[in-house]
Amino acid sequence: MTAESDSNTDPRQGPQGTQVFSRDQLPGNLAADGGDATLTGREARLVGVGESLDGREFVLTSDRTTIGRSQVCDIQLDEPSLSSEHARLVRSEDGWRVINLLSTNGVFVNDEKVFSHRLNDGDVIRLGRVSLKFRDPASKAGASSESGGFRTGVLIGFVAALIGAAAWFFLLR
Repeated sequence: MTAESDSNTDPRQGPQGTQVFSRDQLPGNLAADGGDATLTGREARLVGVGESLDGREFVLTSDRTTIGRSQVCDIQLDEPSLSSEHARLVRSEDGWRVINLLSTNGVFVNDEKVFSHRLNDGDVIRLGRVSLKFRDPASKAGASSESGGFRTGVLIGFVAALIGAAAWFFLLR
């Protein structure tokens, strides 16, 4: 780069030659308040529950979404009971998962305290005093499938213990 090219800097360029556009120069609805024009309505979303966020929707357009008070969060909520970076939602092969980012007030899913939890359509996530219902039209499982899987595992374990006890009883006779 020469000194001559530095002195002829275009005022529409930012540092390192980045082109700067105003909102009205962007093509189509790219800068529209409605967000990304490619949304299909089948994206997972969080829906506010309770008086502070009742009905407010947050579409999960990225595979990683951070929720908290900080302005660096993807979903920034001005709520004192939230940590600056309270929780993260992550999409993987098996669906969406909520992860506690070592928040002060914890993360609860369906009133159960969790560190990391796979989400199902209809699950209610509580972060401090904020409650959000997880909605995922692409979800294959109902809201109770994970806890139902736990109950099934407990039932299988109980039946196996019962069979073992019966076998032990008959061997000792």
